[in-house]
Amino acid sequence: MTGSCTDADRERFLAVCREVTAAPQGEYSGGEEGIGVLREKRMHAAIKRFVCADSSYHEQRPVTLSDAASDGDEKKRKKAKKYVADVLCGDEIYEIQTGSFWPLKEKLGWYAANTDCHVTVVHPIAIKRRIIWIDPASGEAVPSPRLARAGRVADVLPETVYISELVASGRVSLLVLLIEAEEYRWRNGWGRDGKRGSERFEMLPTALADTVSLELPEDFRELLPAELNDTGFTAAGFAKAMKLRSRRSYLALRALENLGVVRVAGKKDRARVYEII
Repeated sequence: MTGSCTDADRERFLAVCREVTAAPQGEYSGGEEGIGVLREKRMHAAIKRFVCADSSYHEQRPVTLSDAASDGDEKKRKKAKKYVADVLCGDEIYEIQTGSFWPLKEKLGWYAANTDCHVTVVHPIAIKRRIIWIDPASGEAVPSPRLARAGRVADVLPETVYISELVASGRVSLLVLLIEAEEYRWRNGWGRDGKRGSERFEMLPTALADTVSLELPEDFRELLPAELNDTGFTAAGFAKAMKLRSRRSYLALRALENLGVVRVAGKKDRARVYEII
């Protein structure tokens, strides 16, 4: 696990954020970027431009292994199922995923089976996040006086379960962007203040703190707290140490098993005991 963000990276990210967030929601097109850009979320657009400023590399279809096999048959090439990569630079694909990794599973599997490309999944985690509440009636936006819960790199583990086998194969790696952000939410929930169960309008990036690459088992191993290294641990002990709720803890543990970071070492009463490899 390595952090490689420079001051130049932070300045470039800030400039991109200012440019993209100045456009109304759903209207940023980034100039001549092409298909799939109109109406994309501004968080997604900002990260894509940060990853690659040259829009000619955006929204491209990679060359597939079947392209050569079709032997110039244009009809076969048109019928072949193809995905559009967020960014394609040579044989490197970058997919920006701001939410769950589940929707990426089929797409990444297709890349692995039909191309020679390596894929980097770029995922933002807000380590500083301020919620700004929007009154549905008046449109007034009021920032919360306190910051929301800070995100951690380890928060990516539960989502990694959906693509963990591809990461373990070396065809896919992760790039986590640790960002600061403003989250705009409607005060349309329940309770006296309308905040519980409220609907998110949009989350906008405001700054980049660091970047972290996750490629090898040892990168993921570094995400585990030291207390898990001392002795074997159960799923309940893992959840407590990682400060994850039960389902997210289960998904994170499954991901680490698939990545070859932990394994079952035995049983304690009826519970499995795991150890770090």
